[in-house]
Amino acid sequence: MSSLAIALVLLSRTESASWTICSNQGLARATLLRHARELLVIAERIDIAGDQPIRLTAIESAADVWVREQRRRQRIEDVQWSRKLFVQTATNWLRFLGRLELPKPPVVPLADRLADFAVYRRDERGLSPVTIRGQSWHIEKFWIWLEKQNCTFDEVSLEHVDGFLQWTGEQGWGRVSVATSAKALRAFFRHAGMRGWCAESIAAGIDSPRMFQHEGLPAGPPWPEVQRLIASTVGDRPQDIRDRAILMLFATYGLRSGEVAHLSLEDLNWDGEIVSIARLKTRRVQQFPLVSEVGEAILRYLQQVRPRSTRREIFLTLKAPFADSRRELYTISSADVWGHSESLCLAADRTR
Repeated sequence: MSSLAIALVLLSRTESASWTICSNQGLARATLLRHARELLVIAERIDIAGDQPIRLTAIESAADVWVREQRRRQRIEDVQWSRKLFVQTATNWLRFLGRLELPKPPVVPLADRLADFAVYRRDERGLSPVTIRGQSWHIEKFWIWLEKQNCTFDEVSLEHVDGFLQWTGEQGWGRVSVATSAKALRAFFRHAGMRGWCAESIAAGIDSPRMFQHEGLPAGPPWPEVQRLIASTVGDRPQDIRDRAILMLFATYGLRSGEVAHLSLEDLNWDGEIVSIARLKTRRVQQFPLVSEVGEAILRYLQQVRPRSTRREIFLTLKAPFADSRRELYTISSADVWGHSESLCLAADRTR
């Protein structure tokens, strides 16, 4: 059976589920038909008749051929965008079919020991995945630097750790970053010493640069700037209504962008006027009084703007296909610094 025939069979099997997709993701039927036409074009240029996985290089080659054809026939103007659309659509489709050959993940130095360290930090110390990933990143950076010194882990010493921390400073790292790296390495070498991978004395000898009080806290926006940001969202545009509710959460509770993104409809107790926040770092749920101004802003967004969707996140993208608005949250504000800003101190008075 040809690739085109297989594609037609696959597309026909999805016809019965098309309205379910429309309901869940907000896609119009015309949009589904446009996607179907795109997949037929792809099936004509990529051989999916066999059962072998298809590499990304094959997709890119097919995209180059298709772009040249369309350009010769003067059917496209933006070559780069058209090629990108072909590659993206083909990649998503083949991944859905289980036919995409995914690149092998890079071999991480000390992968087994790093995984053991991550499990220990998670299960024994109760650290969040975000913190563990950050610490693992610093350890990988140290190991890559160590390899460039033609040194193996069995030969590592305290002098190597000191040399790496000095090198990070020479690369322009600030004291806070160097201290964070030193803390991660100290934790790893303490664990490695307990496992017998290295001398236990290495962890005890790792020194951090001197830190000043509150130096590690990010500087948040002053309260007048917070007020200006919130005032800029006054209006009836859907984006303004959504952004106002998000900014009110940032300013009142000092939340991180990820914490706002994970807020679900079940986290709002309207009768008790309570909002439950899943803290990413501590992996605990905290409850706060739902300030009236915040509740009104969220309620207006839910009633007037939020798309009809089966998703439970409070904040969704404004356009289909609907998903959590994590990317938009990141662009609205650098929310991770609001927790230490003057705005939190001032707005906290309103919750008492």
